[in-house]
Amino acid sequence: MATQDFVDFYFHEYIFGFMYNDIRRAIEDARANFLVALGLSVYTEIMGGFVTGHLKDTRWAKKNYKAFLPYLGSYYVNLDKQIDLYSRVRCGLVHEYFVKGGPAMIAVKFDNEKLPGIIYTPKYDHIHIALAHYFKDFKYGAQKYYELLKSGDVDLLRKFKQAIS
Repeated sequence: MATQDFVDFYFHEYIFGFMYNDIRRAIEDARANFLVALGLSVYTEIMGGFVTGHLKDTRWAKKNYKAFLPYLGSYYVNLDKQIDLYSRVRCGLVHEYFVKGGPAMIAVKFDNEKLPGIIYTPKYDHIHIALAHYFKDFKYGAQKYYELLKSGDVDLLRKFKQAIS
């Protein structure tokens, strides 16, 4: 079983360390909007791979991505029911350089700080991604997952260990 000390090390080194720093620096220093959107989408899938225990199984890519959406918040779960975030956002960015479907926009932030990181306008089939907001939501989800691991959830710890083994 993954020990609490190892969970602490892994999260502080890789998630709260490398992942957070890479995204923060790409937003603030490089202003690499596409790379940040791509990174956050892929990191969402990676975190979901910890949740399912199937991080290294490519057949689980979509399931992994979707498994982390509840940690980002119910808004993302409901949005995914409307537009399939994995296919439209993650796969679009990874395979086509663009969000799939209708027009899309990637910006650093929205004027309204309370908005989530991905907004969908059905009337125009338009997806807006605000990097700072998505990053905030991602950090919220990672912290939530970390706290559940730290609480001793045996099933989550087993799947986390399976994912990194």
